[in-house]
Amino acid sequence: MSNNLLASWHSNHNKRLVSTVLPDGCRDVILKIMGSEKPVCFVSPLFDIPETVYIEVNTRFQGFPLKPGVEIKETELVDYFQDKPVAASELAEVLDDFTSLSPAVDEALACLASDVYSIKQASNRLGVSTRTLQWLILT
Repeated sequence: MSNNLLASWHSNHNKRLVSTVLPDGCRDVILKIMGSEKPVCFVSPLFDIPETVYIEVNTRFQGFPLKPGVEIKETELVDYFQDKPVAASELAEVLDDFTSLSPAVDEALACLASDVYSIKQASNRLGVSTRTLQWLILT
């Protein structure tokens, strides 16, 4: 299983559906299976507002939410599965080949999620300027 993976989820829909995706701070690698068609692999955008999605009849999804801050070689990942059958187990196994998380970003995000009360306090704890911390998280 990938070091950059938070968990996995799945959903099955036997009727047409309109749903809302809420922003959660991470991107998901998703396997979409419609009826007997070939599965399609794609990467969700990083939503910053709730997004309406339309789901067709007989559609299944297997999703793999990645840790916040993970960089994804999206084109290479999708191309890897373009001409071959996609299995959820294989997708989970190869995610590290197409994703990476900088140790500095991981440390900064962990610090921000801890008991700090401000960006200034987090930057002091990490030993960087506030501007450097902002740059690190945004890049």
